[in-house]
Amino acid sequence: MKYSTFEKIFAKNPIFKFENCLKQFWKVKNNYSQSTPKIFNNLLYLHNCSAIYTLPNGNKLHAKSGDIVIAPTQSIYEVTFYRESEDDAFTIGINCTIMIDNEEVCISPIP
Repeated sequence: MKYSTFEKIFAKNPIFKFENCLKQFWKVKNNYSQSTPKIFNNLLYLHNCSAIYTLPNGNKLHAKSGDIVIAPTQSIYEVTFYRESEDDAFTIGINCTIMIDNEEVCISPIP
């Protein structure tokens, strides 16, 4: 498997193989733990909620409503979702495999 940045992936006409899609509704505060490495890349859209991701090294990443979070294959994290309004708070997650020239590619923040 190759690793590449999001920008480089889109410069090479990638093929996305969509595995599944999930819409999840969140209450006031919900926790989720991805304790084993992810099998697929995940693109997650946040609507009327924010999230704090905690990485294994203790670093925290903050995402707000309207953001799209990218969790690459093999990632491990804990996340807490916070509802921001009385309207429905939800996330839409798309699990996918990314292919370039018939080879699987994993999103990496490191060029």
